[in-house]
Amino acid sequence: MQTRFGSALRSLDAQAGTHHDAAGARMPVYPELKNRVVLVTGGANGIGAAIVFAFRQQQARVFFCDTDSSAGKSLAGEIGAVFQPVDLRHEKQIVRWISGVARRQGGIDVLINNAACDPRVPLSELTTKRWDDLFAVNLRAAFLCSREAAPHMRNGSAIINLASITWHIAPPQMAAYVATKGGILLTFA
Repeated sequence: MQTRFGSALRSLDAQAGTHHDAAGARMPVYPELKNRVVLVTGGANGIGAAIVFAFRQQQARVFFCDTDSSAGKSLAGEIGAVFQPVDLRHEKQIVRWISGVARRQGGIDVLINNAACDPRVPLSELTTKRWDDLFAVNLRAAFLCSREAAPHMRNGSAIINLASITWHIAPPQMAAYVATKGGILLTFA
């Protein structure tokens, strides 16, 4: 079976204090991440999958959500993370996912708001429903996840919100996406 990350995850070199990533490059080990509870939204593919992999490689307890159940289940099985299908447009699903993880794990150490949709649609063809769905996934979900995770976060915990360079470039076919990522940039504290 071809896997994206499995063999790299098994290549921990404890004496050297490094891991090897999927491409064979040496990566540092951060012992303070071992057994930390990490939540990642949009973790089944792309940047999210790389984040899930990187934290698992540090031996963190990783819980991730996505709407791509097939990729999520595959990645979770491959590297030992926990996947939950969650549609971030729905507040109740977010609340159920985060409260369930926090209850079972006794708290949360890291929340990474990564999930985003970036359809390349000209503004003239963008419907109100699509605009609202983009804001629900790309911006509102970061607020909801942060709000729900914060009461369960311990001292030294972190919330990481991912933005995008497209906010500075503003391609015309990505007007809604750019607006959501501009909103994310305003969330740092």
